[in-house]
Amino acid sequence: MMPAVFVLLLLSYCFSAVVPAAFASDQIDTAPIVQGFEFEQEKQLQGLPRPIRSTGRLTVYKDHMYWIVEHPVATTIRVDGDGIQEVVEGEGKLVSGSKFVARLLMAVIQNDREFLKDHFEASSCTIEAENCTRFIPLSQQILDYYQDISVYGQPILNGIVLNESNGSITTIKLSPQKSSEE
Repeated sequence: MMPAVFVLLLLSYCFSAVVPAAFASDQIDTAPIVQGFEFEQEKQLQGLPRPIRSTGRLTVYKDHMYWIVEHPVATTIRVDGDGIQEVVEGEGKLVSGSKFVARLLMAVIQNDREFLKDHFEASSCTIEAENCTRFIPLSQQILDYYQDISVYGQPILNGIVLNESNGSITTIKLSPQKSSEE
């Protein structure tokens, strides 16, 4: 995983080509926040004895979100309709081929039922004594990377578990952000 970032986990397969994408500073600060989370992420890589851990904030807006890793390496990722971009000094570097994965990530976080219904079969499950929904991909494009994606927490999202096709498992625990400022 590139700097232990959830978003980069989703895109580990497409980091080969990066192209610049400009950000206007007003895009970052003026949009109304829909939801803010603090996160703890743990990724158990196949063959490693200990998981990789990271912490930070996830700020969700209507049409984009920021995944801000604070530990172990400070990183800011913007996810929007164009794809996934690492933000450095107000500019982003768009990850080539990330548009569909960005859309998938936004759908999972924002519970976009139409998108999820079109790309996954849903079933009930239990994680940490909470009811959850397990999404099993319908397309080989997604199955190449994920066996399933589970989300839990009602009415606020508490966590996501990604069971990757390569045997790695990523668990992301979310809690409401104490401050909605970035």
